[in-house]
Amino acid sequence: MRIGIVGAELSKWKPEQQEKAMDIIRALLHNHNSDKDYLVSGHCPKGGVDIWAEDYAKSAGILMNIRYPKYNRWEPDGYKARNIEIAEYSDILHVISPKGVWNGGKWTGQYAGKIGKDVVYWEIP
Repeated sequence: MRIGIVGAELSKWKPEQQEKAMDIIRALLHNHNSDKDYLVSGHCPKGGVDIWAEDYAKSAGILMNIRYPKYNRWEPDGYKARNIEIAEYSDILHVISPKGVWNGGKWTGQYAGKIGKDVVYWEIP
């Protein structure tokens, strides 16, 4: 299974929210088979959910398929194109964000839903 995990960059998080987000990431990846399952994420250069998920997957020996933006901008050939790749490649997409905060992870979730992917939103109060 290809498990997409995306969400808000580091600057959007309060410290107490960060720990809750990391708990969700650990729970989502904890019981997966390291030989068959993949983390799909976007290696956000601004930190946050993508990096936390990658760090946990690395420590747990879970395979990763990380989609890097070609350029650190929305478009052309930046975050939007990378987010589309994440949505298309993931079997299920988890979007982890502070409650009420718009971010590229939520955009990716909306796109994934439009193309028929399963999307789960995790909003941290």
